[in-house]
Amino acid sequence: MNPVVVLGFDAAAPGLIRDWALPAFARLRADGVTTSTRNPPGLYVGAVWPSLITGTSPSRHGRWCYDQFVPGTYGVRRMTAEDYQVAPFWMALDRAGKRVAIVDVPKSPIRALGHGLQLADWGTHDPDSLGFRAYPETLARDVQRRYRTEPVGLCDHYGHDREAVQRLCDRLIERTERRTELCLDLLARERWDLFFAVFTESHCAGHQLWWLHDPTHPEHDPALRRALGDPMERVYRALDRSLARLLAALPTEATVLVLASHGMGPHYDGSLLLADMLAAMHVSGARRDAVSTLQRTWHAAPAALRRVVNPLAVRTGLWLGRRRAGAPPGLGSALRTPDPTRMRYFAVPNNDCHGAIRLNVVGREPAGCIQPGRDFDAAIDALGEELSTFVNEDTGRPVVAALHRIETLYPGEPHEALPDVIVDWDRSATIQRVVSTRYGRLARPKVTSRTGDHQPTGLLIARGPGIASGHAIAPIESVDLAPTISSILGLPRPDLDGHPIEAIVAPSTS
Repeated sequence: MNPVVVLGFDAAAPGLIRDWALPAFARLRADGVTTSTRNPPGLYVGAVWPSLITGTSPSRHGRWCYDQFVPGTYGVRRMTAEDYQVAPFWMALDRAGKRVAIVDVPKSPIRALGHGLQLADWGTHDPDSLGFRAYPETLARDVQRRYRTEPVGLCDHYGHDREAVQRLCDRLIERTERRTELCLDLLARERWDLFFAVFTESHCAGHQLWWLHDPTHPEHDPALRRALGDPMERVYRALDRSLARLLAALPTEATVLVLASHGMGPHYDGSLLLADMLAAMHVSGARRDAVSTLQRTWHAAPAALRRVVNPLAVRTGLWLGRRRAGAPPGLGSALRTPDPTRMRYFAVPNNDCHGAIRLNVVGREPAGCIQPGRDFDAAIDALGEELSTFVNEDTGRPVVAALHRIETLYPGEPHEALPDVIVDWDRSATIQRVVSTRYGRLARPKVTSRTGDHQPTGLLIARGPGIASGHAIAPIESVDLAPTISSILGLPRPDLDGHPIEAIVAPSTS
């Protein structure tokens, strides 16, 4: 049976691969079939690799963010690479006696393999808290002895001055070259049924160097760009050279799948402001309720008492409510972030590209206040109407492009642990200051060095015996990759959410 080789390029932008006409990618496209990949909607930033390696939806494998809301509470917990409800697809291959080698696939749990090896977090973007590890354990010592500790470290720790940019670029290229030697070494050790390796340097470059690549970015520095060229392109060309070397080393009968997991673009979103926006909405609503109660109490009180109590107290209460609704950062989280047990809806973690909201539902949340059914539907309608009042202070455009109910994004799937609502931001410009005629002005200083962030669509190129050359096929779901590989290796997986890609599994023989 023909072997399968999967070479991943984490968060590499398909548009840049095309625009720069990278030679190895271009030759591969000419020799095989090309398609775009659709990643888990609304949750793709954290769920892309978990969905790829399990062949299942986030509602089944349970991973979509570094911190995740804990159902039945109002808290969150830090996730690790071991927090999966579904095993990676290669475990079934291993049990069937297939030889598998898994090299730095992001967010991968380490499992004992009867017929293979695995490396995790030797050089990945945002490495897991568990650190570099391998199976068998002796492999970790061997890799460190031969290829040393990876040279980049945490990409977010580099600055934007000339020396820092040059240093990051040089180290990403060095890690690319070192990783290539590691992959060539592992490939030569034996004939693998599945060899799956991922280059993560494109991910770091996209986050940290987008501002210098993109002339329309507000932080773009034309003088530095003229001095350094485009460091992001330098990293991509180094990756292309590595791809060429690896392709040249593969057996001619191998089926090769090259994947750019999810793209990259400017880091324009309002997710860091979402909790403040919901808090402002809550405080305003609580203020209206409190004022209504005060007014009823006031008018029901005896006239003698009303003459004693100064109405200024009521006016002061009104002023404090407005102040809380539009309070800028620095006045204290107690004013801006009410207790979620008292809110109708509250923000939950979901990386940055999309905001995520839970509703405080009776019978599901400990202090639920929204009844399921009509009240739930009405609350989402009201949420959309209230969020629509916020505009980007710099552009005058509404900051929320759309709201999506989770059951429409994942129809027929269990979603009790998922956010109820996904927020699509208007990503035409950076969002740091928002204003609402109803809720006031809110602002957040920039807290990240990242100037690039993810796009939902990836790229897949396949080449192999019988696969048609130079063809484009219809877009696929990212969960289709695992059943496709399993089918090629003679182990169909009807239990997975994806479907084998017919143009690759049953290629044309004409």
